Amino acid sequence: MPLALRAFRCSRGFTLMELIAVIAVVGIMFAVVGPRLESALSPGGPDLVVRTIAGYVIGQKEKAVVDHEEKFLFVDFSTGRIGKAETRFPDKEGPDTDYPAFTLPKDVRLVDIQWPGVGTQVTGLAQIRVSPEGYVQYAAIHLADEDGKETTLILEPFLAQVQVRDGYVSLEKR
Repeated sequence: MPLALRAFRCSRGFTLMELIAVIAVVGIMFAVVGPRLESALSPGGPDLVVRTIAGYVIGQKEKAVVDHEEKFLFVDFSTGRIGKAETRFPDKEGPDTDYPAFTLPKDVRLVDIQWPGVGTQVTGLAQIRVSPEGYVQYAAIHLADEDGKETTLILEPFLAQVQVRDGYVSLEKR
């Protein structure tokens, strides 16, 4: 038998057990490295909160226009939850757990919400209205991280995006 034909017959490929072992090792490697890689690539803390709130605001504005109905964002100071709702909540009651909400991470705290000409809220349940035309109630949401760095999110009725400013920006001075 020619040498080339003998070499071809001896190479049979990988066995099923070898393939399963390799797949198991690669799976274990991804299970160990994956969460570390994800946490390294996606910043948490204030950046995550800012992106989430901005996404909620933009989403509620779009939904209000499509549905031709007012929508609401809520901020619950007691639980540290920020979310969106279809209807206004009664004065003393908060949202049910059915509403999509984001709980602030432990390293970020809600300082206050400020409405120009109305005042500042630091406790209870705050509701930010989005009109059926997609205009959000003019307000500033003030956040602080565990190092004391403050961030202000400014919600303006006629702007499509949420403005993010470093430090505590008062709307009364604008």
